[in-house]
Amino acid sequence: MSDFRIMMVLRSVVLFVLAAVAEIGGAWLVWQGLREDRGLLWIAGGVLALAAYGSSRRSSPIRTSAGSSPRAAESSSPDHWPGGR
Repeated sequence: MSDFRIMMVLRSVVLFVLAAVAEIGGAWLVWQGLREDRGLLWIAGGVLALAAYGSSRRSSPIRTSAGSSPRAAESSSPDHWPGGR
């Protein structure tokens, strides 16, 4: 396996782990801020963590047809395949 491919896999794994922590942590911070009356700083921290999650999804080197853009998802339907219906 080439060094480039190894680096892309490692980058994807790191981004996946960071995205998971940001998504779960952000939701938890917002929950604590609202449910446990911890205040606006907790909610703001959660919002920032969720924004980081969204940003990490956009910078992922691996794109799925449904996850990259609505246009890509549209072109992945059988109606848009060469020789389609």
